[in-house]
Amino acid sequence: MSACAILNSAFPALFPDAAQCCSPANLVACDASNNVITLTLNGQSLSGALPESLGGITSLKTLNLKDNAYNSTIPASFGNLANLEILNLENNKLVGTFPASIGQLTKLKELRVRDNTMSGPIPNGFVSVTLFSFARNNLCVPADFVGKKPTNMKACDAAPANPTATVPAGPANPTATVPAPQVTETTAPITNPNPNCDRFNACCAWIGGFDC
Repeated sequence: MSACAILNSAFPALFPDAAQCCSPANLVACDASNNVITLTLNGQSLSGALPESLGGITSLKTLNLKDNAYNSTIPASFGNLANLEILNLENNKLVGTFPASIGQLTKLKELRVRDNTMSGPIPNGFVSVTLFSFARNNLCVPADFVGKKPTNMKACDAAPANPTATVPAGPANPTATVPAPQVTETTAPITNPNPNCDRFNACCAWIGGFDC
């Protein structure tokens, strides 16, 4: 199925023409060959399940669906977006865990999923990611981030879903409290994630922050 047919099927009100979809410019951008490379549908009051069919638009470099009301998991088909550089799903109602396929997107530079209700482990991978925002979820940092200097990472935003919760006592922080959400610029290693993936675990992902 062509990209235009996919968009027409997934968003008929926004893309009524299944044969032409390189406009309006505020929603979509195409390259010189009319391949869809940018889809910007933030704040469009979209809801329900994220369309699995979007994984068929393999020319996409930017997919922005933030500020909607999607309440599903992230489709495994998004792992087919081999050219994707920016994935922004912030401020929806997404649930469940990351599909392992997302970790295989080797060109991905920005991954933003903050302000959802996702949980569980983030898959390994993300070798090219420079900005990783998953604050206010209940996610565990990827195992291959732990104890390593993130050579490409410039910013990580990982405050937990409860920004005022007291972190369980540990050697580095006997009475620590999770700091306010922010994006932290650093090159320090990530240390000591909570192995139980409980609701406090995301604080452990602060690059250059305290240990949990």
